[in-house]
Amino acid sequence: MVWYQIFVERFANGDKTNDSQPANFADSFNVPANWQLTPWTHDWYAPGAWAQAAGLKHNDNLSLRRYGGDLQGVFDKLDYLQQLGVTALYLNPINDAPSLHKYDARSYHHIDVNFGPDPVGDQKIIAQKNPADPATWRWTADGRETVLAFFNLEPKSVMLPLPAAGRYRNLLDPAQPTGTRRVTLPALSGVVLGKE
Repeated sequence: MVWYQIFVERFANGDKTNDSQPANFADSFNVPANWQLTPWTHDWYAPGAWAQAAGLKHNDNLSLRRYGGDLQGVFDKLDYLQQLGVTALYLNPINDAPSLHKYDARSYHHIDVNFGPDPVGDQKIIAQKNPADPATWRWTADGRETVLAFFNLEPKSVMLPLPAAGRYRNLLDPAQPTGTRRVTLPALSGVVLGKE
């Protein structure tokens, strides 16, 4: 098995319509008014014009950088990864979070809104949800994208580990404690998915 680790936000921008906006992380960071997405070819050590104008220190600049990587970018690169001989993907956290690395999840039940195709719609769905009331639980667009990853990976014989908790638990094989499993999903029906 050949594993490939992907830091989604820094991997590939497959959908420019879902790029980060200051509102997506302003609740946790002091975002300068002139903040902009960082170009992929930007010198890692050089501050962006917005960071320079704000007089940010290097670490503050890095904390606010976003490149726009998303799940579509991962899907777009699957053929390339397969050509490299990759047979399993390990994704850094993809939970909804204000940071670029996503280890500070706001929600363990939802994928980061900027990783899917409808950040504004997903934020509305998340805001209407009552975690204690399953009747309010709805699939977000980014949640559907995650499930679609299985459709994209299965024909390529690529495995994807999932967290053992959250709404995706019914995709997991309980006999495998890591939550890694090859799946074939026949249909998406609410939040209950078929097993292979």
